[in-house]
Amino acid sequence: MSDTPPITDALLRDIHMPAQLSNWWPLAYGWWIVLGVLGCILLYSGYKFYHHYIVGRAKRHALQVLLSYENAYHQNKNASHYCAQLSELLRRVALVYFPREQVAGLHGMAWINFLNQTSNNTLFTDDTLLTLPYTNNTCLIDLTPLFNATRQWIKQRNKPCLN
Repeated sequence: MSDTPPITDALLRDIHMPAQLSNWWPLAYGWWIVLGVLGCILLYSGYKFYHHYIVGRAKRHALQVLLSYENAYHQNKNASHYCAQLSELLRRVALVYFPREQVAGLHGMAWINFLNQTSNNTLFTDDTLLTLPYTNNTCLIDLTPLFNATRQWIKQRNKPCLN
């Protein structure tokens, strides 16, 4: 008798090569770096877009309120009422975008000067914003320039203040 093990079918089978590897997977290290950088760029862009959306929310709301005031003014032409509404809207927007201590105590020409100093150019040239709300003048004065100045001042606001 011989000491050799018996020959089985497993030993007689031909050698099989593994399946062809894909050219795309596994990814090389360089591609992982590119994907990581793209992921960081996407996350940063998403953060900046969300931050821009949150920052602009007060401005969008103020412009929407201004548009509703303007539409209502063109329907009933009550100049003194809508001038008071514009003054209140400007004050509310100023309290969002500037420190309360800087804005809350302003009145009269100091308020008009503040509005002009915080804009890129002089928008509020006369004292219509100060005197018209206290008159019974309903339709003699056209408020379109005041609406335009208010819209431009609101659009110039950049970032809300963290009071």
